[in-house]
Amino acid sequence: MCILCNNIKTRKLKLTKSDDCVAEFLRNVDFEVKPSISCFPLSRKDKLSEVIKHGGIGKSLLAAGHVFITTNKEKHLLTFDCKPAHLQQFEDTVFLDLLDIKSEVVDVVVSNLYSKTVLIVFSNGILQVWKYSGERQVWSGVHQVHITSTKTSEVISFCVQDDHSAIYWCERNDGVYNVCKRGLPKDLEELEERSVGKLEIILSHCPEADIFQMRDYLCIVARHTRSRVHITILWRPSTDHVTVFIGGEKMRIDNYWTNHMLDFRNIILHCMSVISQMCLPCCDAVTIYDSVLEELVVVYNDGTVYIFHVEQEKVGSVAITSFHLPSDLKINKNNCFLSNGFLGISNQNYIRLYSLHIGQLLKVIQSPDRTEIDGTLRSINPVFIGGFFTQSESYVIQKCVRRDQLVACLSKSSSFQTKGLQYAQLSQKRLNGKESIKTLKELRESWDKDKIEQPRSQLTHIIEPFIKEFWRLEDLSEKEKIEDVNRNGTHKDKQEVDIEVLESEINKILSGSLNLPSSWQQSQLLILSEKYPEPVLDILSRSLNLDEESVSETEMFKWRKVLGLGETDAGNQKPFIFNHLCRLIFKLRPELLVKFVEMSQIVSEKYIGVSAFVRKRHIMQYYQKALDCLPEPNTSVKPQIAINSTSKLLLACGDKNSILRTVRYLVSHQQWKKIFRLLEEEEIAVKQRSMFIYILVTALVKNGVLTDYTDQLSSLIPNWQKCPDIESIINGTSDDKIETCLDSGDFPAIASIQPLLQDLFK
Repeated sequence: MCILCNNIKTRKLKLTKSDDCVAEFLRNVDFEVKPSISCFPLSRKDKLSEVIKHGGIGKSLLAAGHVFITTNKEKHLLTFDCKPAHLQQFEDTVFLDLLDIKSEVVDVVVSNLYSKTVLIVFSNGILQVWKYSGERQVWSGVHQVHITSTKTSEVISFCVQDDHSAIYWCERNDGVYNVCKRGLPKDLEELEERSVGKLEIILSHCPEADIFQMRDYLCIVARHTRSRVHITILWRPSTDHVTVFIGGEKMRIDNYWTNHMLDFRNIILHCMSVISQMCLPCCDAVTIYDSVLEELVVVYNDGTVYIFHVEQEKVGSVAITSFHLPSDLKINKNNCFLSNGFLGISNQNYIRLYSLHIGQLLKVIQSPDRTEIDGTLRSINPVFIGGFFTQSESYVIQKCVRRDQLVACLSKSSSFQTKGLQYAQLSQKRLNGKESIKTLKELRESWDKDKIEQPRSQLTHIIEPFIKEFWRLEDLSEKEKIEDVNRNGTHKDKQEVDIEVLESEINKILSGSLNLPSSWQQSQLLILSEKYPEPVLDILSRSLNLDEESVSETEMFKWRKVLGLGETDAGNQKPFIFNHLCRLIFKLRPELLVKFVEMSQIVSEKYIGVSAFVRKRHIMQYYQKALDCLPEPNTSVKPQIAINSTSKLLLACGDKNSILRTVRYLVSHQQWKKIFRLLEEEEIAVKQRSMFIYILVTALVKNGVLTDYTDQLSSLIPNWQKCPDIESIINGTSDDKIETCLDSGDFPAIASIQPLLQDLFK
């Protein structure tokens, strides 16, 4: 075993064989950068896009199923949840959005102590506990309590120690910093009934400190300054000592208690022999917590890295690993992320990704949209290493193994503990063009004989369902091959039969004659749409009579089936055939989209009723549903018509900002003539019109086509002096309100377009 692997063995990876080299493995690892909305079904995509474009993102956290973002100097907290697409548009959803908070958000903590629960702590000492219901897709408040010692104390940092069933925080009270603790009940219902435990001071008279959980230790890190020695304290309630690290020097202090608490002044006295040898000023440093490995990492700007970790082979022992990265890191707390031993450091142009296992640069990542990187996204989801924000999009970074290495990573002797890895190896060989049909056939025969026997081990029992699914998919693949062979030579006749069978299947779904769950019927229709898109759309158009202007009583039932009216599945899974059909029309016949949505709205209103309350709740909801499920126009066979249809839906959706959304949509697709036509035809107030013209002009400048549209602009503003906001732009006295509502990275500053406007209109 190499020195590196032996070092890592003491930390986390438990390597046992000499050929299991981490450095060799990481050479075969690659990293993919994808838009976050393409990796998981985030709700409120428009809202997320708006937040990103506006900028000013403070803290951000990617957890399993949720993204938390703070803005407005930590006084706004927004939550974006992962939900199935067909559940995202219903109004009974409760989002965890906290706006215009009086006190800043210090931290959002997802604890393993309580399932699907987050703890939000504010600087004024308020702690809120929220729980997410996966079935109802809503957030509900569980508990709120003031945790600090006095009403005037300020929370500096916060953590939940799952092993201690407690919360810890550093607070400032009258200029004095203390680290405090309160116990938590192990059951969430008990928390609702009897709140948190009594307050205890764990460490008194300390400097500003950050607090982290490291296995069953509490890690207290004095905030780094150039004029102060860097001190890290690790405390474990079950031991009679504390471990202190001064820079990279480790010290043990016994009999540390003073009046049932730690006194930072006493710790300093015990460490004076080491502190006196330290050189000041110190280099700037950043402390980062790896939530996957439960390790603490301190990175200095001169490239020195310290990793604090619990030793695997020595119970109750902590150690430090040090190495050096390049000296030009320029790291700070806002431009980095750390997960599973991978450290990302960003600047405006790219992200450098380092492995802390081997202390080397693995990859330099650029933004896919080639725009500047505005901030990083911290991940506690082990699937993703981290992410970043640009001026228009959010991206996540995922670790993957190069395809040509998948087989090489498996045992060369093909001797596996279970058949599952053998299946994986054979499937990979088949993808690489190597014949393995005979071996697979032998494995299938062996599996058929062995599956009736009792599992020989717990591992075999766990993987059995996956192997069963593997053979089911193999059978489907073979069946498809046989059908393809039968189809040869009689393709025309077979296609006619397929259309008849297809129409019969779709009519059964729409008529409700199938005694099967709605979720199954929806999945079946989705599969048919993907396989036979044009025939399916033709059949649905005829069945719903889309060529007519009204819906007859005989067709109402089919329409209600498409819209999911009057039926629900177990688990509150609402039908989403409407979404499938919207996407299908958008891709193949986008000119029908607006009419289809209009008819859907009419059917919905007829079915639901017209009372004032109900109409207010349901008005124009299908326009918004359609907008939320549509893909990009370039996926349509008629992209220009698709853009037109989308803009018409935006105008008709009933939103108070519908014209603004339409203008921005058309700007994003550079549809300049359509924007001019829209501003000429729509009745818009003067102040709003000037704002829309501002958006248009800045976009024209950005794309270098302003001079091509001087005539249209002049006709749009025949007398610009009567339009006060445009006049203020030209004269360099722009209204602050306009700058605020248009503050976006998509448009240049007013100063950059002012000379052009003066040339145009003066």
